[in-house]
Amino acid sequence: MQDAAEKTRFAVEMAITARALVRATTDPHRKRVVGRYVFTYLDDVVKFAPAWRNVLSRKTSTAAAAESALRALRRLQGDWEDYGHVRDFISAKRQPRDRTDAAVDQLESFRLWADIGEASVELLVDDAVEVFAQLSAVESLPSIDFDPRPGPELVKALSAIDGIGEGGQLEITATSFGAGRSGAYAVRQGGDVGRLAPLLNDVAENIQTLRALVPHVGWPSPFAALIRCQLPTEIDELLRLSIGPAPGAPTATSPTLISLFADQGLAPAVVLKLEQLSDSIHPDTREQLHDWRNRLGAHIDADTPWAMLESALVAMDLAPIGALADHILLWLESIACEPGGPATLLLETRRLQGDVIARLPPGHAGLSFEATDRDAGGIPSALPPQQFADSHHMIWVSGPAGHMLSAAVAGMMAGRSRQLTERLAKR
Repeated sequence: MQDAAEKTRFAVEMAITARALVRATTDPHRKRVVGRYVFTYLDDVVKFAPAWRNVLSRKTSTAAAAESALRALRRLQGDWEDYGHVRDFISAKRQPRDRTDAAVDQLESFRLWADIGEASVELLVDDAVEVFAQLSAVESLPSIDFDPRPGPELVKALSAIDGIGEGGQLEITATSFGAGRSGAYAVRQGGDVGRLAPLLNDVAENIQTLRALVPHVGWPSPFAALIRCQLPTEIDELLRLSIGPAPGAPTATSPTLISLFADQGLAPAVVLKLEQLSDSIHPDTREQLHDWRNRLGAHIDADTPWAMLESALVAMDLAPIGALADHILLWLESIACEPGGPATLLLETRRLQGDVIARLPPGHAGLSFEATDRDAGGIPSALPPQQFADSHHMIWVSGPAGHMLSAAVAGMMAGRSRQLTERLAKR
């Protein structure tokens, strides 16, 4: 393990930065979207800080500092034991909690989502800061701003994603966790395809969140560093779930979008388009994205010298990364619009207001960021209504009187198809 001190420092700084983004928005759902990165980086702190402390403990001049940091380190390790699964299933990688039972998977996944809350984010970051402060007191390391403040334009961009201040609205969402919002309704598709689509939508939402922040951060800044680390990582994950792992990466252990359609003989046109998407991205690009994910995104690589990682971070150009994201998202939307395709894939969250809301019964209260009840929010079932077959041809809206929103969902899909045709014509 190389450069444990420098890697601990960077992981702590990134966790602090993610917490600053959490504090910068008032929307509970968006807090969790950006708060996920706290858990990605806390895993690195837990990995590198003990190695750093061990180095210090072997030197006479720093042994006392290493000993004094032991209590804080053990507290961090103890607190982290309850949250490692958030990193493994929600933040560093998006994968189902239970591959065999959709209802269990939704329940357990929502419990992990609820674990990303004010108490856990504040506690874990404070633990990490204390460990770093004690160990860095005897090391010559660049200082960290323990309370970074995003600029007003960045805060405004975060708020604009969720329409903060636009009251009296109802949401229809196709992501895994969007239904945790107050009064939100989840649109779902049946079958294995329908269970994979929300995971892809979660990753696409992460990409779109980071993309919204890019114009409002300059280099060097911790916010820019976080985006540079995570945007390529999220793109790698979107590709893994849709067209399979990168060349040289471990073989997929769960179905991908292309394998589901190919293996089950569903919609050959969808398979063809997914193959074309795969062919449109050079294998070297896939390998580079996955390598970045392994070295600076999902975790900080233990064996790569920090100077090499830092140099790559400084040299990162987000422009081609953003263009690649646009390319992939447009392809996936085109695939979603194919007859018999994954219709809920990348279906944009829609906000409704007016008479339609007045005719609906009150929705659930939503999952607050301050909630300590892991089952809070009254989340509707991910399973189709009993009278529906569990088929990817079935699409429904969950929640009380969800059937009343079927026309709105049909309109959303038709509108997307028209807009997609116009966008493709401009290419």
